[in-house]
Amino acid sequence: MRRGFKVVKTNEVKLGDWFLKHNPKTENERIMKQRIIKAIKSGVEDFMAPTLEPSVQDGKLIFKSNMEPAIGFTMEWWENAIHKFDPNARIGKIEERVIFVAIIIKQLSHKIGRSRAWAVCCNNSSELGVYFDSDKSKKKIERTGSENEKNICWRDLSNVRKLILGKDKEVLITGGYYLVKGNQMPLASIEKYGIGPGYNCSLPWIIIPIKN
Repeated sequence: MRRGFKVVKTNEVKLGDWFLKHNPKTENERIMKQRIIKAIKSGVEDFMAPTLEPSVQDGKLIFKSNMEPAIGFTMEWWENAIHKFDPNARIGKIEERVIFVAIIIKQLSHKIGRSRAWAVCCNNSSELGVYFDSDKSKKKIERTGSENEKNICWRDLSNVRKLILGKDKEVLITGGYYLVKGNQMPLASIEKYGIGPGYNCSLPWIIIPIKN
């Protein structure tokens, strides 16, 4: 097991799960539920996901608490850095990210209730990471390893936005960052990468496939 990574067992979410019987209250929830169902049906394989944001030390990627998040690099730089970090590592795909968030929704459903879990992940995620209106927000980019109010093992769910890959390797951007409120860019949000708020404050969501 690599330091800073945790195994995502994709069979933790299934089509018949109780949390998926949720009746969406908002358009965000409806879209996410459709994405989860589609991702489950696609047969995503297990992978390792980072428990905190990556940093750079001596020109190399590291995953360690209390470091500066690695923002400001080009995609070409990232491709080389990720390969040097681990030849099997890569930028996560949309289906993998959706399963990742689905597991968080399921975990939270047992802690705070199903409807509340969907709302926290899809409508207003200020309790899940570093947003402008999070209770402990410092109103600035924070060092890696920031905790979340819901006490789940995944840290740095916000702070900076995460880049993932869509169809035909289209670059997408997901989640929120420290200068927006939790209802502006919730955890489950996914959009095309472009010019606008948060695009210059983002980094790839790196995963490592598990070889069977």
